[in-house]
Amino acid sequence: MLCAKALAEQFYRLTLFARQDLPEAILPMPLHASRYMRRRYNQAGEIAGQLSRLSHIPVDHHLCRRSKATLPQTELTGAQRRHNLRDAFCLNGPLPYRHIAVLDDVITTGTTISSLCHTLRCARVDLHIEVWCIAISLKSPLE
Repeated sequence: MLCAKALAEQFYRLTLFARQDLPEAILPMPLHASRYMRRRYNQAGEIAGQLSRLSHIPVDHHLCRRSKATLPQTELTGAQRRHNLRDAFCLNGPLPYRHIAVLDDVITTGTTISSLCHTLRCARVDLHIEVWCIAISLKSPLE
């Protein structure tokens, strides 16, 4: 929790503090229920909660879910990642937002973010999506 708070504070201070055009909601990268049960937390959700506290942007934990239990992306090549995440996300109901921020802790290849954004865009073509992350990995995927 302390790490999430420190990371959120830095992210807020460096990227959100002076902005006027903030999104209507933050969507933390969903974890599949089985992975959540093993971990007992969602790091993106923890950071999103802290960012919400600072920015007053609500977190929507229920908008979308990971409907497919996938293998951990870190163990896969780029092609395997794309196949692994096909149809991995689904919406739990209508998409009420016009502007949303999708938050993930680390982006390596962008495959997970792309898959989630594709699901959101299929539900609402005019949706403005911002991708927020704490780190971008410079490690190239196995190919």
